[in-house]
Amino acid sequence: EDFKDLELVKFVMERLKFGQHIFQIVHQHFYRNERNRLTQQEKGNGAIRVLDVGCGVGSVMLPFKFAGYSCTGIDTASYYTKVAKDHLNLDIREVFISDFHDDEPYDIIILNHVVEHFTDPIRDLGKIRELLKDDGVLYVEVPDVMRPYSWKPLPFFFMLGHIFYFSAKTLELLMDKVG
Repeated sequence: EDFKDLELVKFVMERLKFGQHIFQIVHQHFYRNERNRLTQQEKGNGAIRVLDVGCGVGSVMLPFKFAGYSCTGIDTASYYTKVAKDHLNLDIREVFISDFHDDEPYDIIILNHVVEHFTDPIRDLGKIRELLKDDGVLYVEVPDVMRPYSWKPLPFFFMLGHIFYFSAKTLELLMDKVG
């Protein structure tokens, strides 16, 4: 059991590096907007809402939470979502994006290596569009089908869970179609 806990800590810490990188990118883009610069003073009181779709263990949300953002994650139920809720004290909802509802829109939505798993990307991105404020920031990262050898090992690129593959151009076309 201790070995499993140690491996989990290593996993969360490695994923936290990705979360910090995403936080820096999103934070920079979010405060370019004048309204968002004005709300920077509210940052520490949870006024800025973040939704992480496909959050897993929640390590991408942690830098946002540490900075005082109000964070919610959604993902299918797993060992990782249980850890996020029970040990990291994160607000995780175990639901598909198509079934997720919230009364208030989000300032920031993160789709980190999740769009390629959607069974209906147009429907699911449409739902995400409804959840995002008009001046909100959407962060999307997917594997680049034009660079499969950038993945190590290569079989992780061509996994069964990847239903769709995108290049920069096809992702741009998809996002334009959804609005």
